[in-house]
Amino acid sequence: MTEGLSHLDEEGRLRMVDVGGKPLSRRRAVAVARVRMAPETAARLRDLPKGDALAAAELAGIMAAKRTSSSRSAIPCLSLTWLSGPTWRKRGRRFERW
Repeated sequence: MTEGLSHLDEEGRLRMVDVGGKPLSRRRAVAVARVRMAPETAARLRDLPKGDALAAAELAGIMAAKRTSSSRSAIPCLSLTWLSGPTWRKRGRRFERW
């Protein structure tokens, strides 16, 4: 079962692997979420008593991405060069930046 999986030992337990000698590689990760709500709720998201809920959600997403390498001990340090957290809304058949 563990044949060919370098991060697992002979018993299938997770172990650290030295990746220091590997060449750098370019990778891209994309995460998407869909949230459905009543139009009345969506209309208030930027004008709530405690502030802009969409701006807070974008900031939370960026902060979470920056902590990715510290959330899992078996993941080597990731060098993030660009993060973005835009929100979009559907208008009919089109999407627009919110």
